Amino acid sequence: MLKQLKYGKEFEALFKEHYTPLYHYAYRFLNDMETSKDVVSSAFEYLWQNYEEIRKGSPVSALYRTVRTKSIDCWRHAQVEAKYAEVYSQTVSETDEDEEEEKEEQLERVRKVLEQLPPQTRHILEECYFNQRKYAEVAEMLNISTNAVKKHIMKALRLLREEFNIKKRENEVPEQGE
Repeated sequence: MLKQLKYGKEFEALFKEHYTPLYHYAYRFLNDMETSKDVVSSAFEYLWQNYEEIRKGSPVSALYRTVRTKSIDCWRHAQVEAKYAEVYSQTVSETDEDEEEEKEEQLERVRKVLEQLPPQTRHILEECYFNQRKYAEVAEMLNISTNAVKKHIMKALRLLREEFNIKKRENEVPEQGE
């Protein structure tokens, strides 16, 4: 409170006279309006907290030094953030590309297995899994037994497991119940 009474007018005059030039000085480093305002405000806050010591020397020089230092610190911090953002972005896009390539490779392998299937087995698999028909519906459509549909499905799934080196679980029942 005493500091406000003792140095208030002097500090206010410094603020009014030097805020705008200090803002432009900071802006030259940062090229960002809001950050420049924050830096200048921070410099004045530092000056106010240390005014008794700084006013004996040159408060204006201290302000410019503080603004320069804080501007450089902000600029360096922004550079580090930009670098991390770039690395993160590249990592994410590379990961997405890798995952997409892997999915495409897997789909191509599935297509090759499907091409190797006998026509009726492929047709039954497509009806059950791609067109989501029940085994009984497919059996009725093709005029075969439900067990025959299951055998065709099991044959197709076995070939897919072999292609992807997947071991069959004990007592596994094909999906798409009757």
